Amino acid sequence: MVEGLPTGQTFGAHVHTLPCGPSPSESGVHYQHSTDTSIPLPQREIWLDVTANADGHAATTTVVQWELTPGTAGSVVLHAQPTNPTTGGAGARLACTTVTFGE
Repeated sequence: MVEGLPTGQTFGAHVHTLPCGPSPSESGVHYQHSTDTSIPLPQREIWLDVTANADGHAATTTVVQWELTPGTAGSVVLHAQPTNPTTGGAGARLACTTVTFGE
């Protein structure tokens, strides 16, 4: 659940490799389950799109067919609306939350 977003706007969110720092840019790159480029990017990363309701709240879920490798993911970053949703291009990093994934 995300709160305080501009009403009706859509944002992208991805799992990133590092914990949050003083700014969202310090959270590393998108976590990829595999670096095998023959596997389409949406099947290697965790992609979430969230659209804020009238109260500025948004919630979303996704399911992937694999588990995060322990110690390789550290945060979830909220991005401005994706610049290219079919290739994983993400807009500016707006917010970051450190997450302990299964550790």
